[in-house]
Amino acid sequence: MLRIAIDNAKQQKEYLHESGPLVLGRQPGGDQAQVVIDDDYVSRRHLLLEEIPPRRLRFENFGRNDLELTDGTKIGRGACGETDLPARFRIGRTTIEVVRQVTAPLLDLGDQDDSAGEEFQTISLPATCQLPSVTRHSLASLGEVPSAEKLAVWFETLLSVQRAAVGSAEFYQETARAIVELVGLDRGLVLLREEAGWRIAAGWAKDQESGLTFSRSVLSRVVEQGRTFYGTPQTANARASLENVEAVVGSPIFGSGGEVVGVVYGSRDWKPEMSRVGIQSLEAQVVQLLASSVSAGLIRLEMQQRLQQVEQLAAVGQAIAYIVHDLRGPLGNVRQLLEMRRAGSQEGVPQEEQLDLIDQSLSVALDLLNDSFEFCRGKVRVQPVRGTFSELLGKHLRLLRLDLQMLGVDLQVDVPADLQVALDPERMARVLRNLARNAAEALQQHAAPVVTIGAQQGPSGEGVELYVADNGPGIPAEVLAKLFQPFSTYGKRGGTGFGLAIAKQLVEAHRGRISVVSSGQGTRFTIVLPPGAAERGADDTGHEPAAAQTGTFIASVSAAAPRRVLLAEDGAVNQRLIVGQLRTGAHEVRVVDNGRNALDAWESEAFDIVLMDVEMPELDGLAATREIRQREREQGRQSRTPIVALTAHASEESRAECLAAGMDAVLVKPITQDDLDAAIRRVTGGP
Repeated sequence: MLRIAIDNAKQQKEYLHESGPLVLGRQPGGDQAQVVIDDDYVSRRHLLLEEIPPRRLRFENFGRNDLELTDGTKIGRGACGETDLPARFRIGRTTIEVVRQVTAPLLDLGDQDDSAGEEFQTISLPATCQLPSVTRHSLASLGEVPSAEKLAVWFETLLSVQRAAVGSAEFYQETARAIVELVGLDRGLVLLREEAGWRIAAGWAKDQESGLTFSRSVLSRVVEQGRTFYGTPQTANARASLENVEAVVGSPIFGSGGEVVGVVYGSRDWKPEMSRVGIQSLEAQVVQLLASSVSAGLIRLEMQQRLQQVEQLAAVGQAIAYIVHDLRGPLGNVRQLLEMRRAGSQEGVPQEEQLDLIDQSLSVALDLLNDSFEFCRGKVRVQPVRGTFSELLGKHLRLLRLDLQMLGVDLQVDVPADLQVALDPERMARVLRNLARNAAEALQQHAAPVVTIGAQQGPSGEGVELYVADNGPGIPAEVLAKLFQPFSTYGKRGGTGFGLAIAKQLVEAHRGRISVVSSGQGTRFTIVLPPGAAERGADDTGHEPAAAQTGTFIASVSAAAPRRVLLAEDGAVNQRLIVGQLRTGAHEVRVVDNGRNALDAWESEAFDIVLMDVEMPELDGLAATREIRQREREQGRQSRTPIVALTAHASEESRAECLAAGMDAVLVKPITQDDLDAAIRRVTGGP
């Protein structure tokens, strides 16, 4: 058993941990034993500890910040090791002391009671994992036959055990309770085997003050032979665990490999005023039935977990396959354009436009990754703007035409020049691109393949109706019914069917709807968008909605006034890129490569703004920001240093975590010049 002492400014507590892995962190979560540490330097799931023989401790650092040992050695993220007990660790402001608690010996199988001569019996057929073969005897051959009412109660109790969530505290508690209330014993326990001994998963007693004691010798017999034992222990040799106990029963719980993973145990107390009754064969059979029920439940749980893991891995594989498939379009454009530039060719695309198309294609690829990430998390946001269809979606259709030409498919556009729309250009472009590419790939064998993208005013003069049509052979009716389900495909080579599910989600995020009709003359997808979508507001980079007449989505941002900037970034390539962008704006830059050095630089010099990478060695950006805000309060500083997060994580949770730590804005890598300039202008309040 380990005693863990946690000491920091907010917390001075001690914990006892019997055995197995122990996770420490701010919000550890999971199924393992855990200790919560109230310290901002500590990650949600930071440190794993586990006692190993002889008197040593295994540790592993999951956290962003280093783990410091007694001798000053620093253990980085993902590193693990062993040390002697007692041990002492430090994370941020928290000290963790781990001592081996000296208690009574662990209840291992080698430490048996001297039980020679005890009158134990065993059921002729061992308990098995299969419920139907628990017993092949009739109740009449086992002794006194219980009444029909009692049998009904027994089976209802067994069903209540099965209805409880397998592996939960309720599951084990219902089993222990059944030994007392169903079988009629005075004490019932469910014990699970662990590396260092036995753990009581649940216990129930008629007299709660009598305690939950059990006999190690009985457990040893059950484990060694894998059979149910019951009988009367020798009173002359009985230890404290059998004091005042008349009879005991133990039945094995089996794992999927046939090994004994636990024991269902019951005992009946000796009462002077009553004659000795011991434990009857029928009672032992019912305990064995309970043990087999637990075995079957645990095996079923293990099989369900394995199946879920297989299904999750398969789903992840399909999602990755879709994302890779969808990225081929824009990345193929980039490759083609680069080849054209190397060859000096201007065939169809003037050289002065080739760099713009490369930049746009890479932006499309990044948007695809971000959208796929949001879809997998079930969170999609849209930011509609107003303008004409051509202004908002024109450049996307130009890239799409180039993409379809590589597939040998002609793209036609049928849209009134002055048609006004309110939509998120990037997201709706993805929907149209996905529908058009699906159609083009299904038309590979068609003699004259044509895909048409059109838009018109809604049927009642309100809203807008977009459509993507092709002249292919159509889609069967049985396929149409499940076309928008993830991983449903038709007419494509190598597709995963993930794209239409994303398209539907993006359309519904616009408060619109998408439908499809198909016949032998072709297929038509129709998107109906409602009127009055709100315009996009400023985001964390300071971008305002694009004006309709600009024909772009984000207005160009003028360079921010020169500032003194502290850049905390551990990646050498990122350092060079961001420093180059800052010097383009005539900013003065100081570069450090971890959060601790960022703190030191902030203390010793004055900066107008800090650009803080979130994930760094020594001290991550979140912890460094919390420390800066804490020192500002302690020092009574009148002004607050603006801090902008630099991160590759685009999720809302990551953004919220940065803002909660005290950061003022968030930039997602890769960072454009306009994004950087806008963020600096916004958080510094200057021109």
